[in-house]
Amino acid sequence: MSVMNRLFLFFMFGYLYTVSQAQTLQDSKNVLTYIMNGYEKHLLPKENASSPVEVKLGFCLFTVNGFNGVDETLSLTGGLSMRWNDVSLQWNPASYGGVTNLVLDNSKIWHPYIFLVNSPNEMKPFGYDTNNVLTVYSFGMVAWFPGGVLNAKCSTDFTKFPFDTQVCTLEFQPWGTSALDITLSPLFDYVIMDYFSTNSDWIVKSRSYVEVTSIYSIKFNVEVTLTRRPLYYAVMLVVPTLSFCILNPLVFVLPPDSGERVSYAVTILLSYAIFLTIALSSLPTSSDPLCTLLLVMILIIAISGMIVIFVIISMRYYHTETFKPGKLAACLIKVSRCTNKVQDAVIEYEKDDTLDLKYNISGKEYAHLLDRFFMTLSYFLLSMFLVMYICVVFM
Repeated sequence: MSVMNRLFLFFMFGYLYTVSQAQTLQDSKNVLTYIMNGYEKHLLPKENASSPVEVKLGFCLFTVNGFNGVDETLSLTGGLSMRWNDVSLQWNPASYGGVTNLVLDNSKIWHPYIFLVNSPNEMKPFGYDTNNVLTVYSFGMVAWFPGGVLNAKCSTDFTKFPFDTQVCTLEFQPWGTSALDITLSPLFDYVIMDYFSTNSDWIVKSRSYVEVTSIYSIKFNVEVTLTRRPLYYAVMLVVPTLSFCILNPLVFVLPPDSGERVSYAVTILLSYAIFLTIALSSLPTSSDPLCTLLLVMILIIAISGMIVIFVIISMRYYHTETFKPGKLAACLIKVSRCTNKVQDAVIEYEKDDTLDLKYNISGKEYAHLLDRFFMTLSYFLLSMFLVMYICVVFM
């Protein structure tokens, strides 16, 4: 709240407190009889037909109750601050014992029909389902502060989950009337959060503004920005995923004679599948756009299945005595020769560009070459997917 607004409220409350000491209950009754005489609450309090009723709006946010990513709804508790001038509700305080304001039931006088137009529930005027009080001042200004639980539809973007930010907009509009009858203006360009209770899942920021959609329509928007607190999801989802990425390709380090290679690979695959089943309850279910973390987890489980196939292939060659290597074997032997892994491998090329291998290696030697190749390929693919996720989230 600005300094000028605080000074205004200070002097206003000080003035009202001073004059209230001299007024009596009978004075208030006389004022009520005077302003209600001939008053019609079903008519717009327009001074003339060409000037619309200006309703000044502000929003006070109390708490964020929850955010449902499946239904794309935001639930919060808040209140609207409404102010407008009613030319029929004016009196001279000096004639009524210094009475400068009255507190009335909201059903006594006219008040604007403000709808939350993007509500997923039944459309009804905000504040009309409860009995609230409003304050009428002697110079014709009316102040009303209805509040309640608000549910609003908002688009979601879980691409960067759990490091995502959601932006929801509450759209308030005087439905059924045009801007020629009622116009909206903001009391201030921020949301009052003096009474806000912090949320354990979200960091909340908000602002308010007026949007003119057409010459006949105007909306008061409250933009609520929710930034997720990622620690819980990072510990429960991201860290285990990284652990599986490290453990999975280590199957190629196990000695083939141990007889535990296939069982180790299948165990890792099943463990990650069970983990993914449990993790799905925490992941947001959205198809447009798809959660990047979910996509990475699906790709990792696909690589786990490929590693099982790689292990079976490697074990097959390990128990083969001798064989004539093909082109893939020739490439692996050439790379291994360059790294001094196979000293006696000789690869010659004929004129027709086909490989003529003069040296036949054993199945065990070729299985060791495949193990190094499959482990390098697995770590490369897993690292590529993780780098892709980091780039999407932090860039």
